[in-house]
Amino acid sequence: MGLNYLASKAGKKYDHNGTLASSGELNKKIEAELDRAYLKVRSKRPSLAREFFETNIQPILDREDISLQDILRTFTESSAKEIAEAILDLRKKATVLCTGGGAFNSFFMYRLIERCGNEATFIIPDDEVVNFKEALVFAFLGVLRVRGEVNCLKSVTGASKDSSGGVSVGF
Repeated sequence: MGLNYLASKAGKKYDHNGTLASSGELNKKIEAELDRAYLKVRSKRPSLAREFFETNIQPILDREDISLQDILRTFTESSAKEIAEAILDLRKKATVLCTGGGAFNSFFMYRLIERCGNEATFIIPDDEVVNFKEALVFAFLGVLRVRGEVNCLKSVTGASKDSSGGVSVGF
């Protein structure tokens, strides 16, 4: 979400292969601000909602006194760091299925792999799986909702209890 948000500031849908980010420099001040923002969720590592991004991360990324390339580089490094720490916290070798836009960002994937070292194996499936994973997941969530089953786990969202969310239209 953040990488595409920043790429849109350069008039692009996404940062192809992380080209813009790789041309920037790490900004320690922005990195520290991002670290503080993630402290709020780091212990539970819930799925990060758009609201969290807009309230806690976007204002940091909207700095105009730092080049877009430097902010992209810093956000890429910060994202790779957060994901790597979650993986390494498992304390066992992990196998990670990479889906979504990040799987196509070779610079981001390189930074993530570098941070994890030999403690993780990353699998990037065919482009079709990467591109349509979200549609498949939301279709599955819809099926669970129609069946009245839990589709939102408190262990993932940080909520106080499991729930079933979504609006059924035409059922």
